[in-house]
Amino acid sequence: MKQAGENPYEKALRRYSVGNRYVGTVSMVDVNGVFVALDGGIDCLCSYPKRGRPPRGARVTVRILGINHETNRIWGAITHCHATLMKRKGDFMLHCDLSQKEQHRRKEIAEHTRQMLLTGGAADRQSG
Repeated sequence: MKQAGENPYEKALRRYSVGNRYVGTVSMVDVNGVFVALDGGIDCLCSYPKRGRPPRGARVTVRILGINHETNRIWGAITHCHATLMKRKGDFMLHCDLSQKEQHRRKEIAEHTRQMLLTGGAADRQSG
């Protein structure tokens, strides 16, 4: 007869402490939030970061907000998205690792370029 061993999930959960930060990989993004795979086969459910949803496979840093040992659940918050190149509509872009100021600057450049293309450069000639 096989003896009941220790739950491997409980053993893995002991590696993590509330308030500490750990690096993991985004395993799934859905309506509930972002699931981050941590070492030991643990998936941590995180709310969406303020700076956008990281793509599946992105490396992120997670701060553990809570652990429920009775239900074997762990939840946290993504504190940092590491530089990740993702392909989107044929273009490569840096995802989630840009400051708010840099994001705003890139949007302004894109809008200026769009205006130049629409007006055939007339907007630039008028201001210059």
